[in-house]
Amino acid sequence: MKKEKLHVGIAGYGLVGKRRRIFIDQHPQMQTVAVCDQTFNETGVMRDGLRYYSHYRQLLEEKLDILFVSLPVYIAPEVTIAGCGSSGKSFEVQEKISSSQIEIWF
Repeated sequence: MKKEKLHVGIAGYGLVGKRRRIFIDQHPQMQTVAVCDQTFNETGVMRDGLRYYSHYRQLLEEKLDILFVSLPVYIAPEVTIAGCGSSGKSFEVQEKISSSQIEIWF
């Protein structure tokens, strides 16, 4: 019986996000289905079927099993917290989510 692949989203599709996608898609049980980045001017689909969005909230509307956050520290906490509100996702955050412990609690 063949298992269905885990659907993966990547928030931040710059150098690190693109590199991360290569390794995700090489995994036999994972597939990148959507990404977001502020450099995208619109919503669309790449030639290989990957959906892309200009805002992370659009990405979070996808049915994802895993979310990789590969964003700068100024926006990573916001995206991580918003993603936590979307049930059923596992997270991997590339950047630290705060510059201090106090920021994490407030």
